[in-house]
Formats: sequence, C-alpha cells, structure tokens
Amino acid sequence: MVITDGEPFYSPEGFTASYERNVEATTKYGTICLPFEVNSDSDVQYYYIDRIEDGTLCLTEVATLEAGTPAVFAKLTDNATTIGAQGSGTIKAGAVASATGLKLVGTFKKLYITDADSLDNIYYISQDKFYQATNSLTVAPFRAYFENNTGESSPIFDIALSDDMTGIRNEELDTNGQWPTANDQSAYDLQGRKIGALRKGINILRSANGETKKIIVK
Repeated sequence: MVITDGEPFYSPEGFTASYERNVEATTKYGTICLPFEVNSDSDVQYYYIDRIEDGTLCLTEVATLEAGTPAVFAKLTDNATTIGAQGSGTIKAGAVASATGLKLVGTFKKLYITDADSLDNIYYISQDKFYQATNSLTVAPFRAYFENNTGESSPIFDIALSDDMTGIRNEELDTNGQWPTANDQSAYDLQGRKIGALRKGINILRSANGETKKIIVK
C-alpha cells in the first residue's frame, strides 16, 4: 500500500505501507505523524517538543519515532529531500506527544479548527517557526500542530535543539541595542543565516577564530 501525502489514511486492519514527502531546499523543519515506526537517519532527524525556554521552543532528539506519534523533523541536508519510509502496523487512536504544558497533536486526515476560542493556544509550523493560529487552521494529513498551555504565550516561537540551549547567557549590548562592533565578530540566527542586528530570542555570535557563543535577547 502506498500512502499519498496530503490524502487521508485509514485502515481497519493491519497494513504494510510506504510514505514519501518532498521537502523543499529552503525548508529545514516540519511536522510529521506516520502510522508506522520510522527511524532518524543521515537525511532526517526526528524530535519531540521538550519545553519552552526564553521564548524558544526546545526540541529533543528521538532515534525511533513510534507509530502514530507526532513529531518535528529536521532536514539534515541543504538540498531538497524526500523523507519517508515503509512499515507495517495498525491505526492507533490519539496521535499525541506531550510534555509539561505542551501537546503535539498529529492527524492522518485533514483537520479544520474554526472555533476562535480554541485557537488561543494552538500553533502551526511555517518557514521554520511556529506561529499562533488566528481565525481558523487547517492541518493536512500526516502533520501536526501543538497546544501551548504553559502560560508563556507568544505570537511566534523560534525552534532550537535542547543541546543548543546549554551555555546560553545574556550579553551586554551597546547603547543602540546593536551587536558589539568588533571587526572580528559576526552574528547569525539559529538557521545559520548571517544577520546584521540583534533579534529577539537566541542568536549566535561568531569570532574570526571560530569561537562562538549563544546570546539570548528578551
């Protein structure tokens, strides 16, 4: 059986199936929920949402993603990539992965969330960030959204890996709120893109000798 990305899937009995999704070169992160077990590999790493820290959504690596469990994936190459695998199993109800105050919800069919009151704490992924839903939200099959009940609200959450949060500290800025102006320093965001000014969240400062440090801007 071939599972078509974006089309609903249901099987009342045990099945063996394959799934593929094309990920554009400009995309690094996405959400996924598959009806069979899948392993991280050299092209794709899977993650669970761990916590929110300093306005950033922190992810924890998982080597094997269990069947029916939603996750965030990171593409490990700079090129367009086809992700997916094949496996077997039975449909599992309640595609949810949770951490304290956070719940990642996956689906095998298209979901429509239209109740404005239900959208207050719901976020969807786009352009490698999680955005708070407004008005309505449509979630395609084999993807996920997350519910934030931590009390730490934000219209946008950047994504970071839990290991990358180690050693983060606040850094003194100049009077204009800009990066230190030493000629041997450059600033980058978490996706490795060079930036010319301070941004809210986690930023990386790199010196000419290759030394780096992470800086939080609140």
